[in-house]
Amino acid sequence: MPSPEALGHVLIFVALTVTFLTLLAYHFVSVRNVVRMVFAFIQHVLEEVERGLRHVARSITSALPVVRRQLTHDDRFPLPLLVVAVAVLTPVLLLLVVVEVRLWGAYFESLFPEQIELPLIGEVAGGTLTAMMPVAGGLLLGWLLDALVGVFPLPLLGAATTQRDRARVRGLLAIGVLVLWMLLVASVFNAANEVYDGLGESSCALRYASETRTPDAVFGAAPSDTGAGLTADPETVSAQAACVAEWKANDRARAIRVILGVLTLHLTALLSWVVIDVVALPVLLALFSLALAFGLGAWIFGLACKLVGTLLELTESVLQMGRLLGATIVGGFGWIGLPPAPDKHAADGMSDAAERAALPNEHVVGPSVPPIGAAERSYSANGSHATN
Repeated sequence: MPSPEALGHVLIFVALTVTFLTLLAYHFVSVRNVVRMVFAFIQHVLEEVERGLRHVARSITSALPVVRRQLTHDDRFPLPLLVVAVAVLTPVLLLLVVVEVRLWGAYFESLFPEQIELPLIGEVAGGTLTAMMPVAGGLLLGWLLDALVGVFPLPLLGAATTQRDRARVRGLLAIGVLVLWMLLVASVFNAANEVYDGLGESSCALRYASETRTPDAVFGAAPSDTGAGLTADPETVSAQAACVAEWKANDRARAIRVILGVLTLHLTALLSWVVIDVVALPVLLALFSLALAFGLGAWIFGLACKLVGTLLELTESVLQMGRLLGATIVGGFGWIGLPPAPDKHAADGMSDAAERAALPNEHVVGPSVPPIGAAERSYSANGSHATN
């Protein structure tokens, strides 16, 4: 036997269901109109979202050819080959940058020994930051050379309309390339020689300091007042000076260092377009991903709109079933004085009449009224017929 509490819950549920079906039987048209309005609002929102997503996807798709044309240098380079070249040459360019900074870092650190605080990085030596200036100059030199031969689309060349103006711009660009190249070569030459001389002095000082240590300094005894166990006899000083002079007279080693610096600088200039492509390739990939995402979102919202229409039909079918059940319940309770529920056809007719009443006057379908002229002609004809 069920408990009284469970039986009470069942009775309450049955009473609520019967009440709902009875009200649905009497107010079916109103409930159906409200349901249609709610579903129509949801469909309108989904359609607007779908339209907006498609518009954004079309805008991004229209930007893809522009970025691709800039990336492939007006379609002079195939995009797959360009992707492979960038993937291979980017580590080479990074290695060249590291070599250049190491070549000129000591020279600039001797000029700028202070530490500079950079956000998100920390303290960086001022000489290291200054050593990046020739690297940036090499990249700029490469971009100017690319623009001069027409590989890199420089906006200055695009602004020139006539052939004469374009020739003038190319001439000025060539002069700028020559001046920048001379400045960079001069800076590389000075930096390489300064670093080479500094390395010679340090190497000779370390070599003769290690050769002239006293036994106490070798075995770890306390340093004496003569400077940590080092002797400063004239022979050592002259030998150290001769070592420095021999180091500076080695023009072959000096030339190798200068050539190495100039070579790395020019390799950086030749690979400068890699920097633009490294930036442009992720931008192209991001634009393609965004266009695909917005297009997929628009498709999903379109499916959701169709699903809402299907749910509306299903909901109306459920409401029709509930109305039939409510009408049956009302018919069974007729002995208590409940008025009969309107039948299905009457409710549909009332709904159609309400919808027609909501339309403008020119859309109302009613009995045809003859024009005024036709009525007068009919009256005159009847009068003449009566006179005759």
